[in-house]
Amino acid sequence: MAPTNLPLRLVKKLTFRSARSNVQQFFDETTRSWNEESFSKFLGIKHPEIAISKDLVHLLWKIFQYYAHHPFAPKSSEETIDANGFRRAILLLHLRRTERLGTLEYDYHWKMQNESIMNGNVERVFRIIGQPYIKTNLNDVMDVLASVQPTLSFCELPSPGQVEATARRLICKESTQPPFQIARKDITSLMSLLLRMKVSKTKPKTLSPQGYFEPADSTHDEMAQILVNKMIGREVDFLQSDQINQSLTSLV
Repeated sequence: MAPTNLPLRLVKKLTFRSARSNVQQFFDETTRSWNEESFSKFLGIKHPEIAISKDLVHLLWKIFQYYAHHPFAPKSSEETIDANGFRRAILLLHLRRTERLGTLEYDYHWKMQNESIMNGNVERVFRIIGQPYIKTNLNDVMDVLASVQPTLSFCELPSPGQVEATARRLICKESTQPPFQIARKDITSLMSLLLRMKVSKTKPKTLSPQGYFEPADSTHDEMAQILVNKMIGREVDFLQSDQINQSLTSLV
């Protein structure tokens, strides 16, 4: 598993052969890349019913931008997204391919911890919100490395030590994540928006269902507050990074 190629090669392998998404409609001669401003304009045109705040747009942009560069973290919120990155973000988020990260051809997680995949996806989103531009996450790179390795049997699965050593050489630096925290208001805003998300009853023309957002209503904010209170407590303004898994468990 020697890293003979640049990290870009690793990113290009993350294409998920079972899914394709035509994103060229979002690019033309005048739009060769996306930034936070173009992302915000798109949301306003595509979902005028959201009435989304500038802070929430920034929150969603950070998530979309991170997955566009996955598994290597963007350097700043100003870093743009090209067509390949846009496609990667759509595949991972819209088509729910985050569930494939770290899995092999047998739909089996390389760490043999299938039950932790969902929590891992949510934890990643929280990490993006809390510290998206600090450093590339070692576990994200390890999951992709394990997924793109050809395996003929379970006996050939790479060991965690092999994958970690290769991942560290790829990112060329110490990858211990520093402690971080997620603001209560950010979690509440995201929860409220998710509660407004609905799946259209109209039969989709594509393989993936189409969705829409209900108009903003105080009940969504109230329910979001209830969920956040259960996660982190009523009088707590920040969720600490070492409390994420415990907080997610409290919602089950």
